[in-house]
Amino acid sequence: MSSPAGSGRDGGAWQRVEDNVAAIVADARWRIDRSAGSLAVGDVHALDVHALRVACKRLRAMWRMLEPGLGVAATRPAERMLGDAAKSLAGQRQAVVLVQTLTRLAHKVEKSKDRELAVDLAGRLIAALGVPEAVVRLQRPQSRVLRAAFDGQEPALAALPRPPSSEDLLLGILSGVERARRFGRRADRGLDARLWHRCRRWVKYEHYQLELALRPKRRLRLRQHRLERLGVLLGRHQDDFDLEQQLAASSAALTLPEPAMVTLFAWRQQRDAERLLTCVRRQQRRLLARVEQRFDVLYGDRCEQLEGWLRSALARA
Repeated sequence: MSSPAGSGRDGGAWQRVEDNVAAIVADARWRIDRSAGSLAVGDVHALDVHALRVACKRLRAMWRMLEPGLGVAATRPAERMLGDAAKSLAGQRQAVVLVQTLTRLAHKVEKSKDRELAVDLAGRLIAALGVPEAVVRLQRPQSRVLRAAFDGQEPALAALPRPPSSEDLLLGILSGVERARRFGRRADRGLDARLWHRCRRWVKYEHYQLELALRPKRRLRLRQHRLERLGVLLGRHQDDFDLEQQLAASSAALTLPEPAMVTLFAWRQQRDAERLLTCVRRQQRRLLARVEQRFDVLYGDRCEQLEGWLRSALARA
């Protein structure tokens, strides 16, 4: 990958970013070529769908890391291309996530009648989609959008107005940490699930940024593990909230294929939907207690300490 216009880079951190981006792009191209425009949630292609979505997130995290130092004009176009690519992988896969959430709920609720309700709705969604859950096919991805997004990454890096420095990377990571802290605190005070979802985005970005820019050791490695665990809990929180929204008759939470929407609409006309909604909200409260505990460990008043760890790691890079 060619370097941005300008003088030499400072340290090896940016070289590590470049190398990781090249590897992500190469893997994404291989998966798109192998899938030949027919990605599926089941079988071997399930890994391709997931890997491409993660690739989009990792690259978006990189652009968000560069944004504070280099400016929105330099970073946002490539990041938006990745956002469009990720959206092309949504749709029918969201219905499968909904089924998986219902299945997980069925294993957690205590009353047998509640378990039966969750399993019943999961079965109805699978039947509405016309195929077993394991091989639900996505709507044909916009291959042109996917290819353009990944093909555009290296030229976009080469066109940066100046070489990113270690200070740019540090500024970007700390900016994301502050956003995660701000959204999480606001969510905790207002019990707003949407703000927790925004917090989750920046938690994931920080995890990917540390992976892209550094070889974390000791304290930062522990922080990475904690970020990953918090991200998993926040992901479950988001899935539960999406299910809650669907059961409560909101069609805005997910973009689902028409057969799934018809099934959910019919389900909402029955009183059983309210009973299942009560179960989901109960599970949400239990999960949120774990989220808040892990959030406090990561995003308490430790910004100066984290900055010292990052500076030391960037110096070693």
